[in-house]
Amino acid sequence: MDYFNYQQTVIKIGDKVFKFLGIKKPFSFFYPVYPSFKWETRLPKPEDAKGHHFPFGCRIPDWRQYKVSEYTPELQKLEKRLAERGLKDPWIRNEVWKHDTRLWGSPFQRRSWMLRGTATGLVVTAIIVVIKETFFPKEHHHEDKYPIVNEHLIERKHVTHH
Repeated sequence: MDYFNYQQTVIKIGDKVFKFLGIKKPFSFFYPVYPSFKWETRLPKPEDAKGHHFPFGCRIPDWRQYKVSEYTPELQKLEKRLAERGLKDPWIRNEVWKHDTRLWGSPFQRRSWMLRGTATGLVVTAIIVVIKETFFPKEHHHEDKYPIVNEHLIERKHVTHH
């Protein structure tokens, strides 16, 4: 049994179990057993992979849906700079999804989302370190099972040789 048939069998068994338990649709943490995406409501088919080695259910979007437009200002600037030199990049559409401000926001918004909570996190970390160092000293209040042999721990007996 190949992987696709195995996965289909697991999905069918999972469907029956969920139906029996009265659960409508599992959440994404069931993905290894029951691959469900928010946009995917049907069972994946082998042709969904389109000859690539992607997990079944992953679909490659059509390249024609990506266009350099007002939502990709960085790529518009790049196209203008290339046009000034008499060049054109036919593969620029492959980069549209990375720079689309409708998906990811502007570079400023991306930076602010990444840094959101950093100041609060640093303040909380400083408070925790101060509390730990102040109220929980590093002393040991127990005896070690295997004490380190140091000169100041063991009295030296001076033996004189005759």
